[in-house]
Amino acid sequence: MIMLKRLAVNWKQLTGLVIFIVVTAATTGNVAAGTWAEEIIGILRPVKTVKVTILQTSDLHNHAGGSGPSSDYTPYDVSDTDGVLGGYARLATLIDRIRKDQESADTPVLLLDSGDFFMGTAYDMADKDTISLKFFQLMGYDAVTLGNHEFDWMPSGLARLLDNGIDNGFSVPIVASNMITSDTDPIDDDIEELEGKGVIVSEAVIDLPNGLRVGILGLMGEDADQYSPGAAPIAFNHDFSYIQDCVDRLRVDNRVHLVIVLSHSGFNLSRYISSGSAGNNTEDIDLAEKVSGIDVILSGHAHVATDQQNVRDLMEANENGTFIVAPGEHGEWLARLDLTFDLTKKRIVDYGFELISVDDSVLGDGPMQEHVEQAEESVNERLIPLSLEIDSHITEVDFVMELASLEESGLGNLAADAVRYASSAHASMNDGNLCDVGLVGSGLIRGSLRPGRSGLQTFADIYRIVPLGISSDESQPFPGAPLVSFYLTAADLRNVLEISMTLAQLYSPEFYLNFSGLHLQYDPAQADVFHGVTAISLCDEDDIACLKDATPIDLNDDVTLYKMVANFNLILAFGEIQDLLGFLGLDVIPRDQFGEEISVDRLADRRIDTSAEEGIQELKEWMAMVSFLLDHFPVDKGGITEDIYGEEGAALGRIQFVN
Repeated sequence: MIMLKRLAVNWKQLTGLVIFIVVTAATTGNVAAGTWAEEIIGILRPVKTVKVTILQTSDLHNHAGGSGPSSDYTPYDVSDTDGVLGGYARLATLIDRIRKDQESADTPVLLLDSGDFFMGTAYDMADKDTISLKFFQLMGYDAVTLGNHEFDWMPSGLARLLDNGIDNGFSVPIVASNMITSDTDPIDDDIEELEGKGVIVSEAVIDLPNGLRVGILGLMGEDADQYSPGAAPIAFNHDFSYIQDCVDRLRVDNRVHLVIVLSHSGFNLSRYISSGSAGNNTEDIDLAEKVSGIDVILSGHAHVATDQQNVRDLMEANENGTFIVAPGEHGEWLARLDLTFDLTKKRIVDYGFELISVDDSVLGDGPMQEHVEQAEESVNERLIPLSLEIDSHITEVDFVMELASLEESGLGNLAADAVRYASSAHASMNDGNLCDVGLVGSGLIRGSLRPGRSGLQTFADIYRIVPLGISSDESQPFPGAPLVSFYLTAADLRNVLEISMTLAQLYSPEFYLNFSGLHLQYDPAQADVFHGVTAISLCDEDDIACLKDATPIDLNDDVTLYKMVANFNLILAFGEIQDLLGFLGLDVIPRDQFGEEISVDRLADRRIDTSAEEGIQELKEWMAMVSFLLDHFPVDKGGITEDIYGEEGAALGRIQFVN
């Protein structure tokens, strides 16, 4: 009894002391004393911790059927090790499993996505009821943000897709905190209408059943912004002060405990691991360091996947203790972050992270797979005019074909050969001239070809190689940026190749250009003065794979014109490069067959037409790939052979390095 009374007196005395310290701190401005008092009060109060599990996807790019040879995908069979990663049916199973496990532990689950859910597969053709939006809705996502590839459809196209989704029940909040629409330009009025309806919001606040209040922001990064020219006139505010205000508003006005940023910005993980810094792309790392009050950055855009060690290192490296996690690409991984939050101290006190592989060990969810198959039926209906289906066998390979960074590759050369071949095949419906040069930017090649178990490559596999873009001509029946033809002088042609060989090394591997119809000599010693391309030779028109000797071009000839074909968006990028680097003298001036310069607003008139019907029926890069492979490397003729497009194949060696 004596001890209990003594203890009671001590508690009373201690409480009085704390009150005295708090009053003293308030009147004297003694911050240290106030902080110490708060800590003491925290000790006196009963500790209340709650938990939350955060699941993240990003950069799905509509890979509803997984990433890998589509004919191998067996979501209902876990015994055959099909080698395909991802797939909405498998993701659904994992998400449901984690939710049930956490429900039994009274732990709420937040499911979020960091953008680029459109653009990347043949499922983009099922735009009346997009499978990615249906996936988000059926799985009960709490919020998503927009990536740069959502704007490939341009504001009106993006609004149309979202409206279609809403008509089919989509109601997941789309958080776009730094998106700024135009007050005067009507082009983005449809997006503004969706903002007015609350479909697109600047922030989201979620009250969880355990008392935790979560605030969510969605940000488009600077690098992603540069790759979304179709977003205009929509712009994005990247100022840290603006983002800080957004965070503070959530903290002060909405009194949230936890701030999560869905960031479509990214960072260079491989450089961070090797050097301790993120190299050229530090955006999410900078965000964590320069904006206080962010607890978690769910990173997208860079297609990197963070493991447990990465997450720990990144969190400990920034003074704010912000977590940065990323789930890779195409739904191949599911990122899981488990947090324990002290409601008394108002901070995270424990965490766990797991990067979960979405592989053949996961049995696909039946109802979700049925929705995916319904989307495939919609794609097949769109393909009827082309006499194709999503699982039509186009070609066959028995070796891996993938893009090489900043160097020649069999896949890059094949893609360039395809656009050169297909445009020449339609010459009679255009200006009558065969194509001299085909170009495909590495940034536009998004997939690879892998043999899998059968070696068979379906339409879905081929489409994934060059899927990007959309036409401004809304009458076109298929997605994909159109191919355009134009003419260049020898000097212009040399400058195009210099951009590829020199500027790409300095600026970005995505500007490396895979070409067909040419051989070139390149002297790296001259690259620093942008004269590395020393000689160019032209292949014969019928030498599609550039296997024969080529004829040298006079680089001083300003009369002869050479016909080139490339993706419309790639040509627009040339204009942007010249605006930034015009002082280097690497001018590229598109011309018509008569030598007259073509302005940007006339480039659409140079689209390759595939039909004698009225109007222009656009030739897309994926169409060129399909027709080239069916005509030259069909399944019944053995498909693509390694002796031509393999690592040591005859179709390589178009670049000769000289001293």
